[in-house]
Amino acid sequence: GWMMGIGRPWTAALCLTGGAIVTIVGQMLITPQLGAVGSGIAMGLGAATGLVLVGLAAWRILRSGSMTTATAELETS
Repeated sequence: GWMMGIGRPWTAALCLTGGAIVTIVGQMLITPQLGAVGSGIAMGLGAATGLVLVGLAAWRILRSGSMTTATAELETS
């Protein structure tokens, strides 16, 4: 939500897509061997990947200072 609020919906969408891709690959590779446990592991890996990607993107935005520009644009419009 925060990424979209500062005018960066594509960043959040790409991070979630990365997590979904990891989940899909994990489901195809792990679930056939481990069943339900493998499915849970695959979903956990996908969720963790999405969270890490969103965290890294947020960290980069905050470090670059571009958030202040986005906030200023929102306040003036």
